[in-house]
Amino acid sequence: RLDPAGLAVGQGLIVQALGVGEDQPATAQIHVAGNALRPLPPAHLDAKMTNGGGLQIGWIRRARLDYGWQDQVDLPLCEDGETYMVQILADGSLLGEWVSSFNGLHLTSDIVAGLDLLSRESVVISVVQKGRHAVSLPSKMVARFFSSERES
Repeated sequence: RLDPAGLAVGQGLIVQALGVGEDQPATAQIHVAGNALRPLPPAHLDAKMTNGGGLQIGWIRRARLDYGWQDQVDLPLCEDGETYMVQILADGSLLGEWVSSFNGLHLTSDIVAGLDLLSRESVVISVVQKGRHAVSLPSKMVARFFSSERES
């Protein structure tokens, strides 16, 4: 029997199991990764240019614990707060990073112009949720935005 209080993320364990009628235990070495402590990654990333030249990024938040479906009510997040880290990258380089306290982020037209998004072939938008014990794995999408000058 394992005592969860004695386990630490990053620790290695040797686990042995002995079946009925067996003389020697089966042995396996495992690594405690702590995946159950991570929040789930955000889902359904979406990015759209607004009429004013800004960028609206949105996603669906996900909770680690399932309390069952309740009509008209969001599931409890099961974290101390709702915090997301959003990055925009181009050609492997970080263009910008922002923090949001809800499941969306609006970048103004000045920020979009400063990032030069409309002249780039594509960018990668990455969103992670910050949890009590760890951050989620990233949700990523490739976005392509075109200005009227590029289309002609």
